[in-house]
Amino acid sequence: MLLLDTLGISTVVAAFSLEFIIFHDILAYGYFHAVEGNTVILTVELLLAAYGLAYFLAVTSKRLRSRLKEPEEARP
Repeated sequence: MLLLDTLGISTVVAAFSLEFIIFHDILAYGYFHAVEGNTVILTVELLLAAYGLAYFLAVTSKRLRSRLKEPEEARP
């Protein structure tokens, strides 16, 4: 389980970092252009992105379910 959590968290952090770099380039140059020619790397990137999204949604839904189950007086 620790391996899956580590991979999920690192994927989500990498996605946020990439978004920061992309938005920086857009603000600095007005555009962003990226092309991946290697299909193996592109496939791995897409699989990691799908896993990161699934992990993020699973963690978010788990927290929301636990938040809905706890009593009102225990909430901050």
